[in-house]
Amino acid sequence: MKKYFTLVLLSTLTLSHYSVSAWGTDETSLETRTYLADDLTIAKPSRIYTTTAMEGYILSTSMLSKPGQDDKMTTPRLSAFLHLGTNVNIDFNYNVGMITGLGIRNIGFIEKYDGGDSTVKRRIYGLNLPVLFKFGNMPSRNYFFAGAEFTMAFNYKEKGFVKRNKKEKFNEWFSDRTPLFHPSIAAGYQSKYGYLKFNYYLSNFLNPDFTTKDNVRPYEGYNVNLMTLSFGFNFPMKKSFYDFPKMSALR
Repeated sequence: MKKYFTLVLLSTLTLSHYSVSAWGTDETSLETRTYLADDLTIAKPSRIYTTTAMEGYILSTSMLSKPGQDDKMTTPRLSAFLHLGTNVNIDFNYNVGMITGLGIRNIGFIEKYDGGDSTVKRRIYGLNLPVLFKFGNMPSRNYFFAGAEFTMAFNYKEKGFVKRNKKEKFNEWFSDRTPLFHPSIAAGYQSKYGYLKFNYYLSNFLNPDFTTKDNVRPYEGYNVNLMTLSFGFNFPMKKSFYDFPKMSALR
C-alpha cells in the first residue's frame, strides 16, 4: 500500500512539473515575451486607426527664379494657422506601416524686391493628401516616414507692402494665379505625439501664363519651388494605438 501511494505521488508531481513547463513555453507566452515596447507587453496590433494631425508651425522658403536676377532663396515665412487634419494609419506589422488622410495647409513665400522697399507675400490654403510609408517602432510611436503629398489649392492670397506704409491685398477662390495641384516629396520623424517633417514642392507655385484683364502677365518667367519644415502633433483618436494588457495580468 505504501509503495502504491508513493508511486501515485511521484506520478502526480511529474505531471504537475510538465504542465507548468508547458504553460511557460506555449505559443501565447512566447509571443507576449517576444514583442516588447516601452516596458509594455503587446497582445496584437490595431491594423487600422485614425489620428488627429495638427501641423502647429510651418516654416517655409523657396528657390525663386525670375528674369533679370539670379536665382535666390526667399525670406523665411512662418505660419501657424490653419493647419488641421485627420490621418489614417495602416500598420502592416510592428515595424512597417503607411499614413494617408486629409488636412489643410497654409503655405507660401515672401518676395522682397531690390532695395528692400517693397515686399510681397503670397500664400495658398490647400487640401493636403499624404501618402507616406513609416519605418520604426509602431507601438511606441517612434519612426521615420517618407513619401509624397498632394496639395489642392482652394484659396490664394497676395499681400504687398511699399515701405510698410501702403498695403494692398486680395484673395481669390480657386485662383488661376497658382496651379490647382501642388505635389511634393516629404520625409520626417515622429517621436510619441510630436513630429518634424520636410517637404519639397516639385511644381511651380505661381502660374507664369496667368493674364490679367489688362493683358498683363505678372508672373511671366517666374519659377518658384517651395520648401517647408513643419513641426506638428499627431494624437490618437482613442486611448492607445495598441491594446496593451497590464503587466500584472501576465505574472
